[in-house]
Amino acid sequence: MQKKIPAFITEMCQINGAHVFYLTKQKHLYIENVLIFILDGIQKKDQVLVVENKRLMPLILARLTRW
Repeated sequence: MQKKIPAFITEMCQINGAHVFYLTKQKHLYIENVLIFILDGIQKKDQVLVVENKRLMPLILARLTRW
């Protein structure tokens, strides 16, 4: 899955952005993909916007601070 997300991001950049809706019951995989999305955007010096609920955002931020 980790290789699919950066490829998808590359495609989005070619079409000048996109909205992503991600539905899953596997929270740990979702958080991994969010992290990949965020870090890839930062590496490319893109603007990154993550809209998330109050339960998951602290988990995402905690993982980001460990990178």
